Amino acid sequence: MFGAFLVGIGHASTVTVYCDPAVVSGVYEGTFDINVKITGGESVYAWEFRLDYPPYAQQISVIDVIAGDYLGPDQMLAKNVNPFDGEVLVGSTMVGDVEGAYGDGTLATVRFTIIEPAGEFPMDLLSARIFIRVGTEIVEMAQEDITRTGSYFIGPTLVMDATPGEQGNHKGQYAAGKTRRFKTTVTNPSTVPVWARARITTVKDTGEVLRLYSGQHLYTTQPRATEYYYVNGFTADFTDWTQTGTSPYANAVGDGNLVTGNNYCELIGMFDFADISLNPGDIIYRVTLEGMTRSANINVDFDVYDQNFNWIDSLYGTGNWAWHTTRWVDPVTSNINPSLLTPAGFNAFQVVIHYYSPDGSPMGPAELDALRLKVEYIGLNPLAVNGQLVPVGAINMRLEDLIWDLWPFNVGTYTTTFVVEYRFGTPDPRFPQYWATTTPTTWTWTVYP
Repeated sequence: MFGAFLVGIGHASTVTVYCDPAVVSGVYEGTFDINVKITGGESVYAWEFRLDYPPYAQQISVIDVIAGDYLGPDQMLAKNVNPFDGEVLVGSTMVGDVEGAYGDGTLATVRFTIIEPAGEFPMDLLSARIFIRVGTEIVEMAQEDITRTGSYFIGPTLVMDATPGEQGNHKGQYAAGKTRRFKTTVTNPSTVPVWARARITTVKDTGEVLRLYSGQHLYTTQPRATEYYYVNGFTADFTDWTQTGTSPYANAVGDGNLVTGNNYCELIGMFDFADISLNPGDIIYRVTLEGMTRSANINVDFDVYDQNFNWIDSLYGTGNWAWHTTRWVDPVTSNINPSLLTPAGFNAFQVVIHYYSPDGSPMGPAELDALRLKVEYIGLNPLAVNGQLVPVGAINMRLEDLIWDLWPFNVGTYTTTFVVEYRFGTPDPRFPQYWATTTPTTWTWTVYP
């Protein structure tokens, strides 16, 4: 900032630039100030310092920099806040032909807001530069004449006792076809509630790594690949659309069999789909209805009704043949009709297609060549991001178990590292999450045939 000034002048005594307070503790919400001060100054005309803090605004973030009183009321302050690297550069100078400042005082106050106070971290003064007035010149003090001291942040005192369950491994205890539960109890002796979750990182002897959390259910480590279930039946309950070729019309792409709607309120159906069957460990994640469609007017809706004539959503078409999902309510059909996530609901699902135009008039042909249900599977239920709230004074509170269903392909030896992650505030979606951790515990166990 002040690189144009002369540099390297010696100084009769050492100047100290330091942070006050030296330690910030017991603060877990709101804001706090770091005052950057100077002692032993002589004829100080300008200054600059660089203060660092945790990057990426994970734990704290600078919200203001306030000029101190050391250079008087007519100083000019400049600042540059870099939240990504966690640095704030601040400088100030007197203006005009005035005498420099002497003695002790406050250069500036850096105000922080707390995002997540867990853990401890330093706030170092990476650099400090002092410029003094010597006659008519402004010169920079030599660095060896400046000492600097930063600050240190200590989050709320928390000693979380965390106990993992089932570390033992009696032969046959964990075998294919059984279910393993990872049990966790925690104790919170602090003065503030915390959010906590157990993280269980497991490495198989083949090198496969699984990172799992309390509250999750690992149904399988080898989820089934995505599948498509096409129309395989047609019941002529409604036949307003023109049918070309042979029934069930919408069972394949490009086979010459299709249906065409031309007028408002025309109906075609029922269409039935191939049945699904699940193997042990198969969990349907989501089901999406897709139609191979073409339409003379994109505004025409291919309204979809189920077998009970409940409106599901609307397909549509463009001027070229293409697969399309529904467009108004939700493209994922199982979000609209959750019964599709079960074999019974999936196998009962049938659809009727309705030609709809916004003004009730014909808007050109709407063609349907094929219908299918896209089925995606999942081996692990999604993570509960927040973890569980552990109140003040909780003793041996049991977190939700991690459940792992074991299958023949899981046979092998595993090394598991257990740790509890905790934080003091509800996660803020604007910022990356920061979690403090307890001391890890590691053990080895085996899945037998």
